[in-house]
Amino acid sequence: MALCKTYTEEEHRALQYPYRTLQKLADSLWECEAYAIQEQIDQLFGLLDVSTRTGSPFPDFFSRCVLLDILAILDHSAVILRTRSKSCGSLYFATLHLCQNYPYGQKKEEIRKNILSLLEICRKECAHSTVPIPRIREIMLREYSSPDFSISMLADTFHISVGHMSYLFKKSFHENFSDYLWRLRMEKAKELLLDTDLVIEQISLRTGYLNPSSFRRKFKRATGLTPSQFRREAYAPVQA
Repeated sequence: MALCKTYTEEEHRALQYPYRTLQKLADSLWECEAYAIQEQIDQLFGLLDVSTRTGSPFPDFFSRCVLLDILAILDHSAVILRTRSKSCGSLYFATLHLCQNYPYGQKKEEIRKNILSLLEICRKECAHSTVPIPRIREIMLREYSSPDFSISMLADTFHISVGHMSYLFKKSFHENFSDYLWRLRMEKAKELLLDTDLVIEQISLRTGYLNPSSFRRKFKRATGLTPSQFRREAYAPVQA
C-alpha cells in the first residue's frame, strides 16, 4: 500500500495560495508603509523558496502564479504612483518574461533582484508623494466655488494620479472628495443665506453651481428646505 506523503508545518501552511499576503502587499503599497511592504514581500519570497526544495509539493505553475500576481500589484502601483518610466517598464517586462518562461528555481536570483528593484522604485515614489493635508484644505476652501473644480484638478496640483489622490483624500478626511465638496458648498451656501442679502442665483454661482435649479435641489436634499425657506425660517420671529 502506497504511503501518503507527509509535509512539514512550513510546507502545509504554504500549500494555501497567499491571497491575503498579496492583498496586504497591495494595501501596503497604497499606504506607503515601508515596513509592512518589506514584511509581505519577505513572506512571499519565503513561500517561493519552499517551492525550490527537493521533493517540494509545489508545481511550477503555483510559483509562477504567485510571481505574476506580485508583478501585477507592482505594475498597478506604478500606474497609480506614476512611476511607469521607460526604464521601469523595461525591467517589468524583462521580469515578466523570466517568470513566464522559466521555473522560479532556475532564475530565482535574477527574478528576486528585479522584483526588489521594482519594489524600491515604488517605495521611493511613495516617499516623494506625501501630500500635506493642510494644503488640501487650503485648496478646497479656495476652489470650492469653481464649477469646474474636480478631484482630477486636485491630483494634478500634487502631480499624483486621480486614484492615489482619491485614496489619500478618503484616508485623511474620512469621506470621499465629492461628498466633502458637496458638504463644504452647502455650509457656505447657508452662511451666505444667513449673512448676506444675495439672491439665490448669486449664491448658487458663489457655491459652484451654474444652474440655480440644480443648486436648489441639492440644497433641499441637504437640509429639507429650499434656500428661500431656509432663509425665511432663520429670520422668522420666535413664537412665545
